[in-house]
Amino acid sequence: MPGDPKECRKNAEECLRLAEGASTPDAKEHFQTLAQRWLALAVDEEASAELLAEWGDPA
Repeated sequence: MPGDPKECRKNAEECLRLAEGASTPDAKEHFQTLAQRWLALAVDEEASAELLAEWGDPA
């Protein structure tokens, strides 16, 4: 069962918020990287959902 792309984007927004308030450049970079990964996951989840809709859920 695929995840929720909206939830992934929400997590990315939270990471970006945390990056803005980060106390060190390393922490800021870490949160920005996490945000990018959450956004990539959202795209992957949307693609998976499209494939499942087209081909059907194997479960």
